Amino acid sequence: IRKFEQPDEMGAYDRYELKLGKKTSARTSALVKEWADMVLFINYKTFSVATDDKGTKHKAQGGARTVYATHKPTWDAKNRHGLPEEFPLDYAVLAPIFNKTPDAVEPTMTAAQPQAQTAEPVQETSKQEIGSSQLSFNDQLNSAIPKPLRDLMITNQVSEEEIQVIVAQKGYYPQDTPITNYDSGFVSGVLVGAWDQVFGAIQEFRKTLPFE
Repeated sequence: IRKFEQPDEMGAYDRYELKLGKKTSARTSALVKEWADMVLFINYKTFSVATDDKGTKHKAQGGARTVYATHKPTWDAKNRHGLPEEFPLDYAVLAPIFNKTPDAVEPTMTAAQPQAQTAEPVQETSKQEIGSSQLSFNDQLNSAIPKPLRDLMITNQVSEEEIQVIVAQKGYYPQDTPITNYDSGFVSGVLVGAWDQVFGAIQEFRKTLPFE
């Protein structure tokens, strides 16, 4: 942390910076920031969580480690991957950046096309059945759930209760916290941004349920 003063402003303020060389002959900090695709700032954040359905009473849910991916006056940060402005410290958010797979080989895709055309009538029926199922499931979900997350839940037939269970298992929110009370950065950065991992955890959770 060092004192920083802008030329066009009166007064100074503290800001976090990379702990690297700042000598005239070795501008390591500036060079690293220019070179890196991501410079992420991590700090602790306290959430205010509603304790009732009406959202009139709140309590502090503290100590969540949070990653900030954009520059602010008080810290250095940047990213070239379209990350959310802030998100919980969870590798699942960053995993897609490091786990990118090459595109499928074109000849393989071309060879598979005749088979897809042959099975087309069956696929059409399947799509209609899925569409009908999604329509009925759509009515069961809270319409106030953010649309990107709600669309994923409808597509994968995931209930609000299943989301709450997984979120509670990871220690983000108490299980009885409604999704509509989740922090918007948490919803976009973790639940939507790392949906594959979230849905995978839900599928594992479903395996533990007794057969009805």
